[in-house]
Amino acid sequence: MSEANVEIIKRGFDAYLRGDVASATAIYADDIVFNPAEEAPIHGREAVLSYLQHWEDPWDEYELQTEEFIDAGDCVVVTIHVRARGAAVDARSRSTRCATASWFAWTSSSFATKPSVPPGCRSSDPDHSTTTR
Repeated sequence: MSEANVEIIKRGFDAYLRGDVASATAIYADDIVFNPAEEAPIHGREAVLSYLQHWEDPWDEYELQTEEFIDAGDCVVVTIHVRARGAAVDARSRSTRCATASWFAWTSSSFATKPSVPPGCRSSDPDHSTTTR
């Protein structure tokens, strides 16, 4: 891909971290397929927007930090670290705590505005997928 493509993804994360999920997902193609780990794929920008708007709902505290943006040829890979604390279900239970490291990858076909693709890289990915693990 290119540094310009990395910048597109950075803008999306910056918007998400500001709480502007609509702008964060505006970088995606209308027909994006988002593949969350251990969940069914989510099809389309509007469905991804809805999913992300509710992502933090179960948590009383949620912090996502981006660690690295990597130009990885035909995709952009972002490593993240998440810390979260969920509410106790009742007075007898303890709250849930979560800390995890993860990554996201975007192919060039995931973008609403098709970014530049350097020679030797695939110009599109047939499943238009964004992946989380």
